[in-house]
Amino acid sequence: MGLNGQFPGAIKNCTSLTGLDLSNNKLFGIIPQNISRIIGYVTSLDLSSNNFSGEIPADLSNCSYLNVLKLDHNRFTGQIPQQLSLLARLKQFSVANNLLTGPVPYFGPNSSITADSYANNTGLCGFPLDPCQSA
Repeated sequence: MGLNGQFPGAIKNCTSLTGLDLSNNKLFGIIPQNISRIIGYVTSLDLSSNNFSGEIPADLSNCSYLNVLKLDHNRFTGQIPQQLSLLARLKQFSVANNLLTGPVPYFGPNSSITADSYANNTGLCGFPLDPCQSA
């Protein structure tokens, strides 16, 4: 769509929104810390292939209807919030090609989320990746 700028907070006015695809734009900055208040009923969120940075907000775990969460090909840093493992409906998840570190959330033994979902983040560890090294 050729969008440029920060995350569009006015989306909170779209109260019936169930899917949000802002992929392949020139969006930058952080994802709002109160993201669940903005897109609380969304089942699919695709922010891939932008220039988002900062940390992935733990508040995404309050978006309990999410089936798809794509955050790949951005510049996210820090750790993936462990709270994301609480997203019981999550079927697709990708944070590949970011600058993330630390242990990945454990989505359970029946999860279809593979190592490819975490590719090209040299600091990540934990199932389905290599085990984390204890200090």
